[in-house]
Amino acid sequence: MVPLKANSRVIIYSSTLVLLVFLQQVYTFCPSICTCEGDPNVRTWCIGAGLDVVPIQLNPDVRYINLTANRITNVHFTLTFYYKLEVLDLAGNRIEALGSRNFDTQQALRTLNLSDNAIVSIPKDAFRGLQRLQTLKLCGNRIDTIHPAAFHDLRNLIELDLEGNALTSLEPSTLRHLYSLEVLSFQNNQLLEVPYERNLEHLGQRLQLLDLSVNLLEYIANDSFVALRELRTLRLGGNILTELDYGAFHGLSGLKALDIVDNNLTCCHPDPIRALWMLMMMMMMLSAKGGPGNLHPEPGQHYPVCASVPAAQENRNNTFAAKVIASHRLAGASKG
Repeated sequence: MVPLKANSRVIIYSSTLVLLVFLQQVYTFCPSICTCEGDPNVRTWCIGAGLDVVPIQLNPDVRYINLTANRITNVHFTLTFYYKLEVLDLAGNRIEALGSRNFDTQQALRTLNLSDNAIVSIPKDAFRGLQRLQTLKLCGNRIDTIHPAAFHDLRNLIELDLEGNALTSLEPSTLRHLYSLEVLSFQNNQLLEVPYERNLEHLGQRLQLLDLSVNLLEYIANDSFVALRELRTLRLGGNILTELDYGAFHGLSGLKALDIVDNNLTCCHPDPIRALWMLMMMMMMLSAKGGPGNLHPEPGQHYPVCASVPAAQENRNNTFAAKVIASHRLAGASKG
């Protein structure tokens, strides 16, 4: 009986060893159409591999997955295994809908790229659980609606790129919880007005770059950016602006660059741009270290004649150079 027990133990130990070896092979598996690096395979690239779905057989501890230029149509129930994922790139696929809570287990995710897909809308719980996300790229889709609670969990988001979509407006409070946002782009959408009330007004503590260029903005009303005290760059070029209200740029005490190139400002009251210039000059005089002192157009650009804004004297010690880029059309029309 003793030899029998010994043999049984040998068989059990051998079986356990084989199982552990098998599990280790599965644990570090890398599909032949992909490239994996790190130990064990914590970075994976499956670029242009003809994939129809997100592969589920990768290392569960994978940190980086690049699935660009495939044929993936959805992310439903395919990311649950990758709870340590930090970067996910799904750009250039065929995703039409994000569904609900499909990123719920990706609590370590910091970068999510969904650019150049066919996404039409952002539902309520699309990004539920992504509390550490810092960069979200949604450019080049067909997004025309965003649920007001869609960004609720993205309190650490730093950059939101919505360039090249079909947004005409935002629901109230859509941007309310983006407390850490520094860069926001709506370039090349169809916005009809500046989404300030109950949206941009909540981003005053961090937002530094706001891109509203190439939209359908006709008019900038008083106090359209008044709470954005930290804003450094404002891009309004390529709209159909015909008028700037007197207090259009009120509150932009930190602004360094204003781009209003290629609009329809055939005539305007000089006060909005003059007021902005005066504010910059006051900042320069009041600051012991110097405020905006270099107020001059870029090479080849010039001020709108109707604004009559003089160029300030150059201050070489100034670390805060301001640029106001005005429309060619405005200057040309004012001459006539």
